[in-house]
Amino acid sequence: MLPLLSLRARLLYADSWIMLVRRACYACKLALTVFGLIVLSSCSAVRLSYDNAPQLLHWWLDDYVDFDSSQSARVKADLNQLHEWHRSQELPHILALLQTVQAAALQDVSADQLCSWYEQGLERVKTITTKSLPLYAATVSSLRPQQLDSLERVYQKDNKKWTDQWLAGALQKRNQKRLEKTADRLTMFYGNLSQAQEARLKNYIDQGQFDPEMSLREIKRRQQDTLLTFKAARGLSSPDAIGLLVPLLQRDFDSPNPEFIDYRDKNIKGSCALGAALHNSMSAKQRNHFSELLKGYIGDIQYLHARK
Repeated sequence: MLPLLSLRARLLYADSWIMLVRRACYACKLALTVFGLIVLSSCSAVRLSYDNAPQLLHWWLDDYVDFDSSQSARVKADLNQLHEWHRSQELPHILALLQTVQAAALQDVSADQLCSWYEQGLERVKTITTKSLPLYAATVSSLRPQQLDSLERVYQKDNKKWTDQWLAGALQKRNQKRLEKTADRLTMFYGNLSQAQEARLKNYIDQGQFDPEMSLREIKRRQQDTLLTFKAARGLSSPDAIGLLVPLLQRDFDSPNPEFIDYRDKNIKGSCALGAALHNSMSAKQRNHFSELLKGYIGDIQYLHARK
């Protein structure tokens, strides 16, 4: 289910804001968003994280651009409004997707199924992002030069961390790190992996489909695209700012670099194939572990939606 693991971080409305600011992750891997907390947390933490999402996101975004008092008040109000909409309108879509996956958890699955679920989730992200645009356009147009300078400095720090994690050191050590991180995620979903399952995962990673240099170039392209667009949007009315932000977000979903698009699509296809192969190799006990975990998440989403 690897494509779904990478998608999880964009299924809640938080990401539609964060993607405008961070623009630093490929294939939907945005760290520390609300759904990321949900996937890694207990039931009580899931509910607490979601209910406090507006405040958590405000703190996170403020670290990037240091809002003034008027911006801070606007962002808080917009996040609360978006949170109310998301609870009533989007949680049912997330619930339906989780239920679809949970219904198939005990069965064999195909790569096409996994890619279909991934695309369904991505469509939800696009819907959320579109809904968010009018809310944050006014804030984007109000950013001062000093705030954009702060954003650029954070980008530089993020890029250094990313480089240290994925480009520093010998290839063998980097691959081992990826193996450990991915195996940990799968263990969370399925329980302990067998030696054969770990070997299959290691073989995929060693084949080298992940190109950190290509990914970093795209990260930097998105960051520069964002900074230039935000500078151009300064002082504009909300409708005019939206006119700049819409194509910016389109370039985030579909890079203008055809080489990267080809790389991205091959990675998604490869991840779907690997995810299906790994899932189909899971024992009945492992699949039941996955099914029960999803059942818990479904209960969380149902609870949160009922509180609207």
